[in-house]
Amino acid sequence: MSPGARAALIAALGLALAASRLGATGHGPVYGLATPTLGQGLWSLDVAAMGRSSGRGEMAMARPMLACGLTEDLQVSFSLPVPHGR
Repeated sequence: MSPGARAALIAALGLALAASRLGATGHGPVYGLATPTLGQGLWSLDVAAMGRSSGRGEMAMARPMLACGLTEDLQVSFSLPVPHGR
């Protein structure tokens, strides 16, 4: 077995053993990678920055997202891209 294959096998085995101890609970998929819903009456404001470079030029933009929890299981989100330049 090559050293690279052996290292990949050991890493996969380690992740498999860790996964059994890190059982997911609550909202979201395994390890909580998804953002949980907000509780009733709670809100959040998130901002993401994005950029793109192509043969036609460069562009930068911000994307604010406002979310409000209507119930424990339902939230409403609003997002609006804001271009900064081309």
